[in-house]
Amino acid sequence: MRNETLKKMSILLLTFLIYAVGCAQHTNYIYIKDIPAVADYTADFEKVSNTVNEKYTHLKAKNLDGASLREKYRAFVKNAKTNLAYGDMLLRYFAELKNSHSNAIFKKYYKNCTASLIEGRIFLSYVGDSLFIKRGIKEKDEILKINDIPVLTYIQNQEKYTSASTDLHRRYLTVSGLFSSYFEEDRTYTFNTSSGEKDITIHFDDKPIKEISKSAQPPLKVEQKILNDSVAYIAISSMTGNVVEEFVNAFDTLSKKQFLIIDLRRNQGGNSGYSEKIAEYLITKGQKACVSNRWLTPRGNYYKGKLFVLTSPYTVSASESFALDLLESGSATIVGMPTAGDTGNQPQFYNSKLGYSYWFPSRSKAQISPKGFPMEGVSIQPHYTVLKTITDFLANKDAVLDYVLNMISKK
Repeated sequence: MRNETLKKMSILLLTFLIYAVGCAQHTNYIYIKDIPAVADYTADFEKVSNTVNEKYTHLKAKNLDGASLREKYRAFVKNAKTNLAYGDMLLRYFAELKNSHSNAIFKKYYKNCTASLIEGRIFLSYVGDSLFIKRGIKEKDEILKINDIPVLTYIQNQEKYTSASTDLHRRYLTVSGLFSSYFEEDRTYTFNTSSGEKDITIHFDDKPIKEISKSAQPPLKVEQKILNDSVAYIAISSMTGNVVEEFVNAFDTLSKKQFLIIDLRRNQGGNSGYSEKIAEYLITKGQKACVSNRWLTPRGNYYKGKLFVLTSPYTVSASESFALDLLESGSATIVGMPTAGDTGNQPQFYNSKLGYSYWFPSRSKAQISPKGFPMEGVSIQPHYTVLKTITDFLANKDAVLDYVLNMISKK
């Protein structure tokens, strides 16, 4: 149960998981409130915006006028009298760069819940917060309002703080952040429950979430299942840590199955070096990797059956480049929803004298895959698009997985 809670919490940590992985240099990770209360915000922003305008890979490709953007936010900086106002401005500035790997890196406050966007409505997909549980809030309850604002309007307002490379990814990231905040604040949620509407106000602060005992094992990054005599399933939740070893252990027991399903729908990336090692078990002939450009060679025991890959708007960074490598191998059938639209382009980290860090891609030229696919700002489109329905969600049905199994049964 504890591991399941950690798994649910990892979904909330979205962008920071990517921040922390593969960072070769020291980065500062603080709350916005820890920026010096009396600081030269103007000088800091000049440094930040100059660095962005000089080095940001996608400035021209995204039709951004760096000088105009700097002037726009200079006006906000002049009016920023507190660290909270300045931090708020930084988040909005980086969100306007329209890139998932560009942001000011600050800690957030979390509640142990997650939300899902389904057919234009927002439902609780996990409830772990004690206050909600005491008040009878359950999974599958619908969120109607936040702070007395219709929830979809609230999400739209919050998107100005969300760094993303595509509108689809921005919307889903904002939904995933409904139970997190960069600021200490009260937030009132209106739920539609089985016993009627309920308003619950919670406070976001830096009180630590109850820690898992040191003896508890960390959650696995690879989940494996045998679905039937001919179908195996492997879900990879991130490209971090010992994911390669976990994958190999799972693959060794499942590789003889006629059909293999790789689930990347909750994989928000990590280290593309790991994803490339895993890809060598799933490709059938040599090819160049889209990120490192190194030559990928099939392993001696590479998979020889029919491969399906499940994707979603949360499939980003190293998991998206992994999906792209498999797509360009010609071996994979992609099923689900479009990906986030950003493989990374090797972002670089910078440190501010005010104690926080920020990052953005600083390559001289944006990456293009070996077969010409733009690796920024364009989602990988599935061969078969399958959208989650409210009916399936309420019935605990996995529509994407069921779709693949139905395809296989017809074969």
